[in-house]
Amino acid sequence: MRRKNMLFALVVVLSVAVSSSIANAQENNAATQADANGPVAAARVLAEQGDAAAQLKLGVMYRDGNGAPRDYGEALHWLRKAVEQGNAGAESALGWMYQNGWGVPPSYVEAVRLYRKSAEQGEQWGQSGLGWMYFGGLGVVQDYGEALRWFRKAAEQGNWGGQDGLGVMYRDARGVPRDYDEALRLFRKAADQGSANAQANLGSMYQNGWGVTQSYSEAVRWYRTAAERGEQWGQNGLGWMYFGGLGVVQNYGEALRWFREGANQGNSWSQDGLGVMYRDAKGVPRDYDEALRLFRKAADQSNANAQANLGSMYQNGWGVTQSYSEAARWYRIAAEQSDQWGELSLGALYASGKGERLNYTQAVVWYRRSAEQGNVYAQKALVDLYRQGARGVPKDDSQAEYWETKIFDQFRQHAAAWRAMSPRPPLPEAAARERILAENAVQEKNFESAAQHYRSGLAAFDTWPEGWFNLALISGELNHYADAADGMKHYLELFPDAPDAKDARTQMIIWEDKAKH
Repeated sequence: MRRKNMLFALVVVLSVAVSSSIANAQENNAATQADANGPVAAARVLAEQGDAAAQLKLGVMYRDGNGAPRDYGEALHWLRKAVEQGNAGAESALGWMYQNGWGVPPSYVEAVRLYRKSAEQGEQWGQSGLGWMYFGGLGVVQDYGEALRWFRKAAEQGNWGGQDGLGVMYRDARGVPRDYDEALRLFRKAADQGSANAQANLGSMYQNGWGVTQSYSEAVRWYRTAAERGEQWGQNGLGWMYFGGLGVVQNYGEALRWFREGANQGNSWSQDGLGVMYRDAKGVPRDYDEALRLFRKAADQSNANAQANLGSMYQNGWGVTQSYSEAARWYRIAAEQSDQWGELSLGALYASGKGERLNYTQAVVWYRRSAEQGNVYAQKALVDLYRQGARGVPKDDSQAEYWETKIFDQFRQHAAAWRAMSPRPPLPEAAARERILAENAVQEKNFESAAQHYRSGLAAFDTWPEGWFNLALISGELNHYADAADGMKHYLELFPDAPDAKDARTQMIIWEDKAKH
């Protein structure tokens, strides 16, 4: 099946990258404040006299291009001088350079060594940096317990890198029970100190309704705040909001712009977003070769969403020779990282017998894993399987009803966010196209085709009241009473105070009764 792309695949989309989370982390206040009377010259005089604090200050100025031209060679020279004197701030600053490969070959092992020396002296940025290395398994064996320990030490000193790291761990349940309230508190503390990464993380909380009332407009505000400061996760998040028309008017040009900004910093999710745009011809001419290149770059960084997208390229033969077995391989790689789209697609291959031996039991396993992450397509697949039954999957109406309830509960959240928007966004291009085709099919009295176009439009934009209302009416004409009642139920959730709400509820009751007979 063709890989669906929804912004909610970003749930892990903003799982914080180690490198961006400690960007500018070593900007010690004393070491980076510009001196009005010639900061470079003044620092150099003291540095040449062996003053370690001045050497640190001068090194950071050259490293960041703050008060001096960026010069990694000079930065390394002065930071090493300070490190030789055991300066903890210089150790963390130099560790940051090794982590990013600025003026030196990148070395996570050397970065860890320097962060550890700094952290063991109680230096907050060394502690924060070491926490991120343990969190990501960079230069050390991944260890959430150690990450937690060092993040806490840094956070206790008011360090926003440590606060942000702890927030991520509570948000994503890494080494601690999931606690959105605590994550939100920590992100706010870090954001109040100007952490762009924490600002982007606040965007993710509002986008997904984690610990707060879901608000796309508030998510956009936080993403934009971070993005305009050059933060890659803010750029990535803002790109996806423009791509999906969430909290903003859908604008592929703006999506392209922000994805490119993020991709230029190596952000794998932005690379994946660009790949989707080239694959699906959204704002750019269709280019499967470019899409494939971008998906591979992101997949090489272990981005599971991009790995699932590579599976879709092989499944459909886009830019590659069609291969269900290769598609299954990529879907499995993604699924084993708990990517909901990889899980969904692998389940679909088991259900179709393409790329994998036909096995409905395994299809249910993978559909369920995806469905439990909120993937509506997987949830619908489970409803269909349990309603009809299949070999190895007994018919089970209670399970079908369970997943139908889950689907509608998620829609309620989307509807509440949509109702809260002011102004509400216009119909996105993809849904608008389906509306035209649906209206034309109605004129031709091809109601089955019209219903399909409305379904496609609603798949692109599920908070479209007119789409749900018209789908309900057409389904009723086709004697598909359960679908008709469901469509009207969605319409009323979006528009409970509509002028025709009373009549709509009456008709829904009639359809529900007919569906039972």
